[in-house]
Amino acid sequence: MRDSPEIAVRPRRNVICVAGVMGYALLLGACLAAGPEPRFEGNNSISTRQLLVEIDEQLRRFEEGEYHEVEINDAAYFIAESYRQHGYPFVKVGYQIDYDVRPPLVVFHIEEGPLVRLGGVELSGVEAFPLADITDMLMPRTPLGKDPLFEEARIDKTTKAIITKYRQAGYLDAEILEKDVELDREEGRAVLNISLKEGIQYKIARVELEGEVLYPEEEVFQQTDSFLGRPFALRQGVLASSAVRLFYMNHGHRGCEVGWDYAANPESGEVTLTLDIDPGSRSTIRQVIIEGNARTRAAFIRNRVALRPGDTYSYEAESATYMELIRTGLFDRVNLEFQPAGEDQTDLTVKVSETKARGVELSLGYGSYEGMRGGLGLQDINVAGSGKQVRVQLGISQVGYETELSLREPSLMGSRWQGQFRLFELRRDEPSFTRREYGADVSVSRPFRRRWRHFLGYELSRSVATDIEAGVAPADERLNMAQLFAGVTYDSRDSALSPTRGTLCSLRTDYGATIVGSEVEFLRFNQQFKRFWDLKGESVVGVGITWGAIFPTGTTDRIPIQERFFLGGASSIRSFQEGELGPKDPDGTPLGGEAFTSATAELRFPMLRNLYGALFADAGSVTEEADRLGTGRYSFALGAGLRYYLPIGPIRLDYGWNPDPGKDEDGDALHLSVGFSF
Repeated sequence: MRDSPEIAVRPRRNVICVAGVMGYALLLGACLAAGPEPRFEGNNSISTRQLLVEIDEQLRRFEEGEYHEVEINDAAYFIAESYRQHGYPFVKVGYQIDYDVRPPLVVFHIEEGPLVRLGGVELSGVEAFPLADITDMLMPRTPLGKDPLFEEARIDKTTKAIITKYRQAGYLDAEILEKDVELDREEGRAVLNISLKEGIQYKIARVELEGEVLYPEEEVFQQTDSFLGRPFALRQGVLASSAVRLFYMNHGHRGCEVGWDYAANPESGEVTLTLDIDPGSRSTIRQVIIEGNARTRAAFIRNRVALRPGDTYSYEAESATYMELIRTGLFDRVNLEFQPAGEDQTDLTVKVSETKARGVELSLGYGSYEGMRGGLGLQDINVAGSGKQVRVQLGISQVGYETELSLREPSLMGSRWQGQFRLFELRRDEPSFTRREYGADVSVSRPFRRRWRHFLGYELSRSVATDIEAGVAPADERLNMAQLFAGVTYDSRDSALSPTRGTLCSLRTDYGATIVGSEVEFLRFNQQFKRFWDLKGESVVGVGITWGAIFPTGTTDRIPIQERFFLGGASSIRSFQEGELGPKDPDGTPLGGEAFTSATAELRFPMLRNLYGALFADAGSVTEEADRLGTGRYSFALGAGLRYYLPIGPIRLDYGWNPDPGKDEDGDALHLSVGFSF
């Protein structure tokens, strides 16, 4: 019985040993089969790993194609090209192949030569454009102001772009007469010499019509009048023919074709555009078919189709239909298909692909004042297929919470007006009191033009301020607030979350009075302006100006503390902590004010991948009385920060220094938060 354990163990040990030997043999065989990687000698500036990536395709073909030397010759060429793109025009690449091993061992010998930068550009023959414009194309700006690397391939591409620039400006005969590069191997410097021939500028002098015009010529010519006198480029011919085609399509000729040609006089520079019109038949809509709407009611879609049975086809109506359906947010894709249905008739099929209607959103963040904060959102953007949207949102932080339930109608009675009803409640610990509000509002809004939107509405709420510091205001203020509000916004930013260019401008006015149910009578204005510019090298400059004022009216002579303005914090004047800028009581407790102004400017620049740096300047003022708007003492913040970009927005660390601190004011502040300051 004592031997039985040993007998049971020995076979297991043998199995393990055999398995280990077999595994080692398989691993060794795999390594031998893979063969040695190519070797590189002399590559001091570009890593072996990067070079292997550059020639991966050639190495694979070398191994799979019985080791033909032509593939290694190609690989050497691509290695040299990679060096030239990194500013090494004198590079030489040779190679050796050892066929005595299997697979053959390849060794690349690299003579990098000196790094060369483009130190200057000499241009002749440039008169149509400022010399600096052409020079900047050839010598792009680089970080730290260094001269750009000399890359012959980039220069060739840029010279073609220069000729394209001339031809788009009407200089059809422009050409490069001579291009020469002076390379100084010892100094690592190149000078580019270019001689240009501009020729004369061609302009559109007249437009002629051919084919079936059908409509009065003066109406057709109105579509091309704006092109007369313009510098001629091929693009102008395309645009002119498209304008005439659009005219015919809006008159029912969906299949209209407009060809074009031109004749240029090389002596006078006059160009005659000839437009050849084939209008095709004029069609009307026979029926409208809705497809793909598993959840959305067909009537909801049909009410947003601008083309009805019996209507003459119009491209404007087709575009309006597409935009109206996309604007609802209910569909990932919208396709409008037109099929001939007999003589001069067309069937319109509206095919939609519905987006996911229900969703859950979770968010986490941090703010220097709020501490940890999080949010939960639930939404249904297509309730019962009606297109109505319901959202429930909850936000909570270490200083309070906020809840909201909203119902949105994207198209009131089939119009472009949008309606919203909202219930809300919030509680927040402010620096000198605790705020609590709950109530409801109803509003309507409508987009107009391209980026404009106006809105108006009514809000009724209960406003409570408790834990008010002694001497700041009555210890407890509980008020019924009501207000009518209206405003307008303009937004051309490329992103609301991380804008790099564009403008945001908004103005809102609130009116509270006993006649609308408010215990406090007031007139309030809020306006903001933000502008962003994207610079070369992914840098962004942003400026913002904001002001607000609340005037007591009627029987009200004092604005309660919870309705006053406060400045300071991570999203305001960044040399102050939250709400600390402005009037204070003798103990240094913030009182808020009836008016404020603030301005900020910020430069954001890339540092490393998603990490960006920032330099900023803020200025702001809070006044006790609204009629002193902009006349109070201004406080400032000068500082720097870091931004690490995430999908939810940037994590932001800012240090703000106050160059002129007043009484009871700190000299600096540090802020950590998520999102931009403006």
